[in-house]
Amino acid sequence: GDVSGNSLPRQSKTQATFGGQYETSVFSDYEFYARADLTYQSKRITDAMNFAWAPARYNLSASAGIIGDNWSLTAWGDNLTAEKYATSSLFIIQFSRYGPAINDGPTGGLTLKVNI
Repeated sequence: GDVSGNSLPRQSKTQATFGGQYETSVFSDYEFYARADLTYQSKRITDAMNFAWAPARYNLSASAGIIGDNWSLTAWGDNLTAEKYATSSLFIIQFSRYGPAINDGPTGGLTLKVNI
């Protein structure tokens, strides 16, 4: 069928990112930083015919770390508000319904980098 004039699937019309970072020297040889980012995506159409859509979503992520001469250690987290949302959706013809993919929920970890 004709899909002219429809929105592209899985693309939001509006996206925004707001972030901030703080940095300071710790002792004489180390740098400390802390960063937070908030992203926004408006609702996204999930199919070419524009029959279904996923709602707008926000995501908060943060990290903090220390940097030495040839190494860095970072603690990080993503989706810190534990939002549940559909990241995408496909129409499954055999079942006549949409199958959404749901995000992972909050994640986090530590990253150590060493320059040899």
